[in-house]
Amino acid sequence: MTATSVTPAFAVGDTVEILRSQNTKDTTYNGTEAEITGFSAKGWLKLKCHDGKAATLKPDWVSLKQSAPVETEAEVDEVEASAVVAETDGDVAQAAEVVIAAEPTTDEVQSKTPPEPEVATEDKSIGYFKFSCNSVLFAKTIAQVRRVIRTMSIHPILSNVKITADAESRRVEMVGFDLSLGVITSFLASEVPVGGSYTISVSILSDILSQLPEGTITLERNESSPKAKLTTTNGVFEISGIDAYDFPALPIPTTNVTTLKVTSKLLRVGCDSTLYAASTDQTKMVLCGVHMVFSPEGKFEIAATDGHRLALYRADLNSASGITTDQHLTVPARSLQEVERYLAKDEAMVEIGYEVNNNSGPSIVQFKLEEATIVTRLLEGEYPKYNALIPKKFQREIWVERLPLIGSIGRLAVLAALKTYLVKISVESKKITLYSEDDDTGSGTEAIPAEVSGEDIKIAFNIKYISEALKSIATQEVAIKVNGPATPVICTPLNGYDIVALIMPVQLRS
Repeated sequence: MTATSVTPAFAVGDTVEILRSQNTKDTTYNGTEAEITGFSAKGWLKLKCHDGKAATLKPDWVSLKQSAPVETEAEVDEVEASAVVAETDGDVAQAAEVVIAAEPTTDEVQSKTPPEPEVATEDKSIGYFKFSCNSVLFAKTIAQVRRVIRTMSIHPILSNVKITADAESRRVEMVGFDLSLGVITSFLASEVPVGGSYTISVSILSDILSQLPEGTITLERNESSPKAKLTTTNGVFEISGIDAYDFPALPIPTTNVTTLKVTSKLLRVGCDSTLYAASTDQTKMVLCGVHMVFSPEGKFEIAATDGHRLALYRADLNSASGITTDQHLTVPARSLQEVERYLAKDEAMVEIGYEVNNNSGPSIVQFKLEEATIVTRLLEGEYPKYNALIPKKFQREIWVERLPLIGSIGRLAVLAALKTYLVKISVESKKITLYSEDDDTGSGTEAIPAEVSGEDIKIAFNIKYISEALKSIATQEVAIKVNGPATPVICTPLNGYDIVALIMPVQLRS
């Protein structure tokens, strides 16, 4: 490759200000001054930073602060006189070295300058990297990141996945971010000869990888092309991308951070028990989130409501929380669904960290899991006082097997009227009778054995609400507690977790 001519705007000895460094994770030298000590064959500037460390940057990554002083004739004569004195003292070799260092010839510079490689060799340089890995492992990891990336984002770079390869650890890190929710995950590559960062279209890369057979593949990007090159066993793909320094940094909590820990099992049960009840109506704002509360006594609860139903889970953390007051976090349901995907091992610990602000509540929360780190913005606003909605006493209580009840509701749903989508339940001694009817489709009735405490009653529910409430309780039997046909009804497990599923019945006309 032919050498690029040196930019005439700079000279050895000039002082420049570093606008940005090659490594987006290390901005230590951004805005600081450095001295030009030479030029690479491609025209890049070789710099000496304030702490003595060397760096090589593109000319457009710095700005000129001060030109090197031009030597006067007197200064030149003084240098020559010094050389003569050195020769007189018998140190001819040392004087010769001084002259050569002061005024090198063009041929000597070319003979001593090593040829520049096609790919930048500095680890973590912007845009240039190369690594090899297993295709199935790469496809699995990028599929996890793809879930949070909006492919039709108004910012083109947010439709890309940021890929960073580390030559020392051989880890390849991938980041997806939509300015609200971010996911960081990584895997171990088989080889990383060149470390660096770049962003690539996640949809194109993921679609190609998902259809590749298992084997070793190589992804690289170098100066010879603005595109990344994916080399497989049978072919080569070139994919467009954008330099990584334009990718927005994830708002990871760094100052005044409070850290809480829960087990993977506890958080998974909490998500399974509540996520279904969060609102999907974006106009309801805070109700689109799941509310988490941590108390100084080591109590934990998580709740969700959409205004028609409520789901609540309570548990003990079994560890000191280290907080002095109740901590409230309203996490977007979409973000918590992403966290739930990584909750595999029951005993694994999940680290929840957020910044404490004296003027307002936390705005960012980070979930550190074994296989990923998830960062999300919290929802603002006061969450409803849901504990006040749960009745303290009930006039009637029904103990019934959960799965047979879910099955009956599902079969009767086939005949339910599309407009009302109701199932009616008649509670009698030793049984409950479910029925549904519609003038167009027909009607159906099923009876299920049950233990009933209290007077008989007829009550109706939205099929979706009662079905999802029962499915969120993973026990063989459930207790359904009722006061009247127009008051809140709750479903709780028998001999299981502390779960409350509250639904409002539908009032029937006489």
